[in-house]
Amino acid sequence: MKYIIAGHSSFYPRENWLNKIFSKIFQGNINEKVNHSFFSRNKITDAIDILGVGSAMVESIKFWGDFFEIVNIDKISKTLSLSPSGKIIFSKDPYFQNPNSLWILHCNSLCKNSESPLIWTLALENKYSNIFTRETLEERCKIFVQENSIKASEKTLKDTVSIFIKTFLYDFSENKDPEDNIISPFSSLKYLTCKNNDNFYFRNISSGEISEYILLYILYKKLDFFNKNNKILLDELFSLTNNIIKINHTEFIKLIKKLEDCGEITIDRSANLENIIFKNNEITEEFILNKILESESIING
Repeated sequence: MKYIIAGHSSFYPRENWLNKIFSKIFQGNINEKVNHSFFSRNKITDAIDILGVGSAMVESIKFWGDFFEIVNIDKISKTLSLSPSGKIIFSKDPYFQNPNSLWILHCNSLCKNSESPLIWTLALENKYSNIFTRETLEERCKIFVQENSIKASEKTLKDTVSIFIKTFLYDFSENKDPEDNIISPFSSLKYLTCKNNDNFYFRNISSGEISEYILLYILYKKLDFFNKNNKILLDELFSLTNNIIKINHTEFIKLIKKLEDCGEITIDRSANLENIIFKNNEITEEFILNKILESESIING
């Protein structure tokens, strides 16, 4: 497993950066392909002009485009294109007005098969408390890299912990430069909150804030589920979901009930086990993503 620790150039994702990828790099065309050298050093002047940001921010936009799996890089054809999720999001919700678009990208960041965003994972894993301070998260990361022989400086870990917090919780008091007066789009989810200016914690998301099809998307991305299985234990899916999106059991069951009502699943309660059985094990990523973005959600935090 490769752990993603750095590469963001000390910038958290900014509100208009995600749309810039679509409108500036791909010129508002979901099927557009551009030369993969767009982000290369010898093309940096062109990228600066097109994106309207400095060179360090160009590098950061490249990082976040890959981190949230918005962009695909085809090494054979040497082209950049929008990913399947990027195409559907930008065709249906180019300005990220639907919170489900951000939840899709959040799932993308944590459901990679060969990579893991270290700070994101250590902050959200079930075995840790939902409440943490900046210092306890930094210490958690230091212990992990030491135990797993991962090369990462203390400065890099501190920097990325700060980026993680600012991605979900924006502190206006730190904003002094007018050019930096841009918040992270993920702060609108109000997922990470702060208590007493020191303790950060993830709030539990209600069933009305996300599409029930997010559960199917997590299975599709995390387990390549629908190519191998047609059932999973209810508790297993609950645990898997809470490693990505915190939700209490009552609200989780409400999402399960919605999937039952729309005919996607049935629940087998025989042998004292609750198995979720999927009626269609040939479900596609495109189908799930379209269903997610057909849902309207309201942030409650």
